[in-house]
Amino acid sequence: MKKLIFFIFLSIPFNINAQEENQESSELILRSLDYSKYDILALAYKDKKFSNTADLAETITEDIDEDYGRYRILFRWVAQNIVFSPKGEQKPEKILKEGVADAAGIANFLVELCDEAGIWAETIEGFAKWQPAAHINYLPVPNHTWIKVKLEDSLYLSDPTWASGSYDYTLKRYIRKFNPTYFISDPVDFGLAHSPVDKRNALVPKMPSFSKFIKTPIFYNGYINLKISTELPLKGQITKPMILKFSSGKEINSCSLVFIRKGAEPIDLPLKIVDGKYEVKYTFGDTEFGEFKIQMNKRDVLGYIKLDTSKK
Repeated sequence: MKKLIFFIFLSIPFNINAQEENQESSELILRSLDYSKYDILALAYKDKKFSNTADLAETITEDIDEDYGRYRILFRWVAQNIVFSPKGEQKPEKILKEGVADAAGIANFLVELCDEAGIWAETIEGFAKWQPAAHINYLPVPNHTWIKVKLEDSLYLSDPTWASGSYDYTLKRYIRKFNPTYFISDPVDFGLAHSPVDKRNALVPKMPSFSKFIKTPIFYNGYINLKISTELPLKGQITKPMILKFSSGKEINSCSLVFIRKGAEPIDLPLKIVDGKYEVKYTFGDTEFGEFKIQMNKRDVLGYIKLDTSKK
């Protein structure tokens, strides 16, 4: 009996670890799959009219057995056919008819399609950061909605609004461009720009505090796609010369700083390698302040605010 207890005791942590490893392996596989065949199916229905969400979900996912395949088709169809607007609809039946929705509406619409297709999904309310001046150090109320979805027995975070394109708030114009980064994201990467009201929906063992979240820079999808890793903590508001040390999973050939204002030209930042890490430095002039971006390989990576210290 003692031997039996002894072996059972040893097997418990082993099985738990194996289960966690298998889940992580499954999640990595789903994030790295080639979804092009599902995209082709979704885009084939671009101009087709549907009577209701059940008709839509059933028609475009017909003969697709795997959860991730059905979800990709639904996700891609929404990204291609629903236009984001801050004043758009939120009710699925109106969205299907008018083709315009806000972030909550897009999430609600996709969740209803998932329900019709036999996929478990729910909307997540929280805070998101995409504009330095508006969102660094100031997020008084939840401002975004996204999705938690269950695929092949694992939970994923997904943002159909950010995946479908971007909205220029200055020109009040929607720019459609599919961004697969936010299809089924790594929860750590997702958490760089998203903070759920309910911490359990972060899908990470330990979620950063909200006070830390709002103080960080804006993390653009280029940060994720270039596999950048910076030395923490990073602060989104800068008063002194900027020093940025980072490593990357991809070779970085160029780095620049550009202020977010009309007519601003990128400022090239010399890249140095110190102790195996990239390093860039920049000393701001007396008249250089406001929102700016750091670009690497000509992609937006980080967004900051340089405070005007001349009045102090």
